[in-house]
Amino acid sequence: MKIVPAGDGPLIPARIGALRLHATPAELRATRRTSAERLTRTVLTVAGCWVVAPLAALIPPHFEAFILALLLGLYFGRRAWVGEWQVISMDGTCPRCDGTVSIRAGTMLYLPHTLHCGSCRTELWLELEPAPDVSPEVRAAAREQLLTPAPEPPGQRQLGTWSPASSSWRDRPRSDS
Repeated sequence: MKIVPAGDGPLIPARIGALRLHATPAELRATRRTSAERLTRTVLTVAGCWVVAPLAALIPPHFEAFILALLLGLYFGRRAWVGEWQVISMDGTCPRCDGTVSIRAGTMLYLPHTLHCGSCRTELWLELEPAPDVSPEVRAAAREQLLTPAPEPPGQRQLGTWSPASSSWRDRPRSDS
């Protein structure tokens, strides 16, 4: 594996998106992993876990540990195969709260990559496209609209659960026919 010093590597146009908000630009520096490198890492990961599987069979309960080692080999092998990009650095801002969002160097990315804002806990995603040019006023208006609760229509009460004990159905006058 080739280690690239931080700050080196091409700047890739990327954006951080969230539901119902305009995407913000992100500074992503990453190297694309070749399919030969991904295949080598996948084969070594699966082979390593499968070599450990017979040793895991010695640990009681025997069959479950063996199957678990085989399945872990498949799981980690798939993660090694789908990681197309290796992050050198990534910095951006959350579209909802303008908090800082970053990814650790060395992380394997399969895009779109899911992130979480550390400030507002919003689920975000990283995409390889430039962010749209949106004025700060439009961005702030979209954020305010998202955070402001919708007003209730007049004359309509909130929905709730119905229970015979909480209603006045027994106290209604009967119409004698």
